[in-house]
Amino acid sequence: MNHQLQVFKVQPAPELAGWIDNIVSPALKIICADSYPIEFRPTGAWGGWAAGSRDRNPDGRISLSNKVRFYCPSSILHLYIHELSHNILDDAEQEIEGRESLLHHHDAAFFCLNSSLLLRLDSEKYLFDTSGFSHINSMSFYDLQDSPYSSDELKSIEPENWRIVATSWAFKTAHELAPSELTAHQLGVEICRRYWDLVDSLLAAPELGIQEKEAAATVEKNRRLAAKKENERVAQLESDLNLFKCLFLILCLSFLTAVYLLF
Repeated sequence: MNHQLQVFKVQPAPELAGWIDNIVSPALKIICADSYPIEFRPTGAWGGWAAGSRDRNPDGRISLSNKVRFYCPSSILHLYIHELSHNILDDAEQEIEGRESLLHHHDAAFFCLNSSLLLRLDSEKYLFDTSGFSHINSMSFYDLQDSPYSSDELKSIEPENWRIVATSWAFKTAHELAPSELTAHQLGVEICRRYWDLVDSLLAAPELGIQEKEAAATVEKNRRLAAKKENERVAQLESDLNLFKCLFLILCLSFLTAVYLLF
C-alpha cells in the first residue's frame, strides 16, 4: 500500500509539499488508505475538489485551494479526507454491477465513508491531545445534502424524512465498520453495497414517507397546543395583574379618603 503523498501546484511548491505530507501521510496509514496526489489552485469560494472522471483525472488528483496554507493542520486533513472519500467511492462503485457510472456526491454513502475514516483517526487521537475534541465533529449536513439515489419512486419522501433515515443509517454503519480491518477502499465497496440495500428498503417501503409525515404532524400539533396553553396562561396572569392593580388603587383611594375625613 502506497502512503507516500505527491503534491502538485500550477508551479512547483516544495515548501508546501513537505508540510502537507507531514500532516496527511500519517493519517493515511491510520485509515488504511492509498494516497491521491494533490494540486494547489488559486480559488475563490471552494476549498477542495475531486474530479470523478477518469478521462479528465486519471490519477484521481485532488485539487485544494491555495488558501489552505492559512488553515490549521486538522482543517487541512479534514478537507483532504473529504475529497479522498469522493475518490474512494468513485472507485468502489466500479465493483458494483450496474452502478459503474454512478457518482456519489454528498449522499448517505459519502457521509458514512467520511465518518468511518474520521472515526479511525479519533480512535488513534491523531492531531488531538484534548479529549474534548474529535475529528468526527467536523461532519455537517453539507456532507449529507443529497437524497438517497434520486429517483421518481423516492421523490415522495420529504428531505426532512429521508435525512433522518440516512443519518441514522450512516452513523450506525460507520461505527460498525470503522474498527474493522478493511482498507479504506474495501470500506467504500462495503458501504456502497449496503447503501443500495438501503435504497431498496426505501423503495420497498413507500409508506415510510407517510409515517414520517404523520409523526412530524403530531409533533407540530402538540407544539401548537402547548403554545396555545402557554399563551392562555400568560393572558390570565395579565388579567389577574390588572385586577390587582385596580383593587390596589381603590384601596389606596379609600385610605386617603378616610384620612382626609378624620383630619
